[in-house]
Amino acid sequence: MDLDANHDRRIIADVVAEWSSYFDEPFTLQADRPAGGHFTPGSGGESVRIDTLEFLVILAERAEGTGVLHHTLPL
Repeated sequence: MDLDANHDRRIIADVVAEWSSYFDEPFTLQADRPAGGHFTPGSGGESVRIDTLEFLVILAERAEGTGVLHHTLPL
């Protein structure tokens, strides 16, 4: 799947902000691909580097995540 950096990066940033608002756990997330980015809600915590699409699959409960990625995004 092709992701457009200018358009999809804003969507990914919104998803990360919404997702991280459901739990109180600091982390650093490096989402790879053009639509990804570097996100650091909170201070300290786990550091995760993951493919952007894999990140979204885990949040949608289509795959299991570990660490901070065990939190899913309730839809």
